[in-house]
Amino acid sequence: MLLFAAIMLATYVGVAIEPMHKTVAALCGAVILVGLSLALGLFEYEKIYDMLLNSKTADKVTVHFKDGRSSTGALIFNPFKGSGRVIDVDKESSIDFAIEDVRELKLS
Repeated sequence: MLLFAAIMLATYVGVAIEPMHKTVAALCGAVILVGLSLALGLFEYEKIYDMLLNSKTADKVTVHFKDGRSSTGALIFNPFKGSGRVIDVDKESSIDFAIEDVRELKLS
């Protein structure tokens, strides 16, 4: 976190003292932060996204959410919206979710 704060501070200084254009300084800071985030593995959505795509044909899946809930049932996933629904036929209930809400996915 301190590394991200230092990079943001350097970007602000670059904008303030104007050694380069403000837009160029802001874009450079953004590119560095996104690259650092990818290198550190802070974006785990790609792994979950691939698991959701591969589990569409499974009979049952268990989805564990970041807020502690979990649901087991059939999975419907819309890759264009990044959202889906877990339908539990036995309990006659369903839970809508966004990909950001999913912590873990297990195939049954």
